[in-house]
Amino acid sequence: MTSMLENFLNSEEATLFSSGNSHNSLEVKDTISKLQPDATGPDGMHNLMLKNLPDSFVELLTELFNRSVIESAIPSEWNKAIVIPLLKAGKDPKLVDSYRPISLTSWVAKLIERVIKQRILTPLSDHIQIEQFGFLPGRSTTDALVRLEHLIKRSFKKGKAVRVIFLDMDSAFDRVDVGQLIRKLSVMGLPHLLVNWIHQFLMGREVQASLGAPTQSLREKLITLDSLKDLF
Repeated sequence: MTSMLENFLNSEEATLFSSGNSHNSLEVKDTISKLQPDATGPDGMHNLMLKNLPDSFVELLTELFNRSVIESAIPSEWNKAIVIPLLKAGKDPKLVDSYRPISLTSWVAKLIERVIKQRILTPLSDHIQIEQFGFLPGRSTTDALVRLEHLIKRSFKKGKAVRVIFLDMDSAFDRVDVGQLIRKLSVMGLPHLLVNWIHQFLMGREVQASLGAPTQSLREKLITLDSLKDLF
């Protein structure tokens, strides 16, 4: 495997990609150091294994990530998820909507996903509106509330009325049109290699439901199989 990767990295294709876009082992190693202990995914690999990898293996992992991006090739294990339904507090266990799904995925997939995330935040930052507070480092819903309070107070001082509309989008992530998302990323100027990779990463998902006992890291009790039997 090492020989194959070495040949690939010495190829013209890899050289073209390495001009400012390839992932280096220091970047991957830094991302690994920030991983928090959590449950394992379908491949059974815990992130503690990644945290204790020697530098030589981190370099191999980096080469694997580079090849995955260049070829838009996603290992099947990266697209698999074990979904555990957790009962929401005070909800009726006989209703499907009473459960919050927790997806357990491969830590290797999570690792490259986080590296890619850091890569795309910079080129996309110019396209993100100042009013966007969610899913961005250093911003939160508290910032949104502070901004709203500021706008209300400023309007009151000017003797103006304030009208606020709050919208709650049901299953927002599930309703995202992948094709439209990919087109927007392209229009925003994201490198085509990353756009192609993201497209492949979002396609061909496999989900396996688990109704067994939870891992300790979930810190929540799962309902028993008997409680769920009426749902299926």
